[in-house]
Amino acid sequence: MIPAHIPWQLPPPRIPLVDRGPEREELDAHLALARRIGRPLRFVVTGVPGVGKTAFALDWLNRLSARFPDGQLYADLRDGDTWRPEGTRDVLAGWVGALGAPSVPEHTDQLTGLYRSLMRGRRMVVLLDDVGDEDQIRPLLSAGDSLTVITTRRRLPGLALDGCHTIELAPLDAEHGMELFAAVLGAQRVAAEPVQARRIVHGCGGLPLAVCLTAAEYAGRPRRPLRDRPHHVEGLDAINDTIAAIVDALPDDAKNLFVRLGVHPGTTFTPSALAALAGVRRADVDPPIRTLLDRQLLAPGPGAFGGETFVLPDVVRHPAAAAARALPPRERDDARRALYLGYYVPTASEAAQLLDPGRLFAVDAAPSATTAYLDDVPAAREWFDLEYDALTTIVLVDGEDGCLEAVHLLVDRLWSYWHQVRSGKHVVTAHRAGLRAARTCGDHRAIGRMLTSLALLLPAAASTEALDCLTEAESLFREAGNELFAARTLHYRGLVLAEADRPDEAAKAHRRVVPACVRLGEPRVAGLALDRLAASELARLATWEPGNDDHRTTAEMAAVDASAAHTILTTARDPLNAALAALTWAEAELACGRRDNSEKLTTAAIKTLRRDYPRQVPDACDRLARWADAMGDPTRATSYRVEAAALRREDAHDGTPGGTA
Repeated sequence: MIPAHIPWQLPPPRIPLVDRGPEREELDAHLALARRIGRPLRFVVTGVPGVGKTAFALDWLNRLSARFPDGQLYADLRDGDTWRPEGTRDVLAGWVGALGAPSVPEHTDQLTGLYRSLMRGRRMVVLLDDVGDEDQIRPLLSAGDSLTVITTRRRLPGLALDGCHTIELAPLDAEHGMELFAAVLGAQRVAAEPVQARRIVHGCGGLPLAVCLTAAEYAGRPRRPLRDRPHHVEGLDAINDTIAAIVDALPDDAKNLFVRLGVHPGTTFTPSALAALAGVRRADVDPPIRTLLDRQLLAPGPGAFGGETFVLPDVVRHPAAAAARALPPRERDDARRALYLGYYVPTASEAAQLLDPGRLFAVDAAPSATTAYLDDVPAAREWFDLEYDALTTIVLVDGEDGCLEAVHLLVDRLWSYWHQVRSGKHVVTAHRAGLRAARTCGDHRAIGRMLTSLALLLPAAASTEALDCLTEAESLFREAGNELFAARTLHYRGLVLAEADRPDEAAKAHRRVVPACVRLGEPRVAGLALDRLAASELARLATWEPGNDDHRTTAEMAAVDASAAHTILTTARDPLNAALAALTWAEAELACGRRDNSEKLTTAAIKTLRRDYPRQVPDACDRLARWADAMGDPTRATSYRVEAAALRREDAHDGTPGGTA
């Protein structure tokens, strides 16, 4: 029996719907599942402002009208953040009247009971539009065979307890954004200026409401060319106003965090970074994060190093940047400094120490409780990968206007990552920026460290500049009484001289390094110097005929030095340089005629490099190809050369900068 009162309250759609087939299929599947297992037919459609939640819900519900013939109920719960209990009563009073109740009870609880009684046995659809709070709509949820859809710009996880399945709408891609723009403005006008149309649609950020409002603006002025003010998107104004209202209604802690998000130089945020940015303890940042997530002002990002990350939805980026610009300059600078020195520098120090355990920093970072939890080498690399764009932005873009102390400290911490994972011309630029920052700060130890690092990065053709850098650095370290760093600088001088094809001077420098570093308690650098000495001794062998006494003596010296280097670097927990020293040792063992030991050393070394240090593999393969030639194994030599070439092509294809840091 069909009820006497059949309300049809759903409003007509305001904007066309495009590209929501997958989401509609998902809801259809969950609707069928809910019917089959007897769960309530309740669904939540969420997404950022302007993404088309209401249009999507109306389209889906209208498609289902034949399956729910007993009517439609609708309530627009706009301004949900300021919703009052009496608003729920008004909705219920209107609904029970529409369902045929002869009188309306006074109290909300009585109204709720009457509403659910009237809905019993009916198959209806109910749309609760623009909901702002879970509690405000629970009295409006009916049971039985009726279908309820809730649209909200907030995440309402508590509704899962009420049997609701949630689907989140994403912005449109460029193709479907153009389709929607043409549907409102007209295909001919879009076809006449396709490039300008794409610019306008791109400026709308894939938001259907912005696309439609902007198209309507142009439609109202039929002679206005699309190229007129193409970077101004009228449709975003309404959405930005909505976001501004959401931000204004935030609790103080969430608002404080949001207005500082525009200070962040990256696009992916860890909880520790957000805590530093907000100036609170790590444990105290969770409530404002939760609030921003609920309001769609923050979104979950990709997982990283065993933890969570967050991103800004595209539609929120401009309002966040504008909010940051509106901060007083002193407050903005303080937030930037807290983020850089309270999160980035301490966490980069922790990550760099994992990548290179034996490394000493010129200037120690202050410890911080907000550093990300990193517990192994893969996690350290993943952190650098995740934060790399932000780190290089701080160094290369924010250097002049930001925190200069953070610039040179971060360049110092990035060294191991650059050396092991990626490099290129930008690394030299970064070190020059770090050197300028250290000079401006007047920190002599930091200046010396930037000078030594820069010297190692300069090409052989710039050896004069590199040696000048090292001379100044050594002088600064000795003036400060830092004999250890001065000895390390002597090692770097040997590297530069070797690269400049001055082997005798390089060997002389490295011979001075070994006893000095051992005396000063820095065996790792002594090991590096011994490896370089062994390499220079092997280079001399190439000019002599095998078999004479000098050849045998020099080969044995190289083997002794390389073996000692390998032992020292292994003990110092430097697996990368220990593996490279093993290759030098293998070459020396082959020169001494000990082929079996040479074979074992190369096998172990390349295994370590392939597993843990892939960026070093192409150069190692070049060395192994020469080693295989000396072994009389041209097939293996060719295999190593093919592997090196393939890896370099792959790096070039992926856009990974090459070179050695």
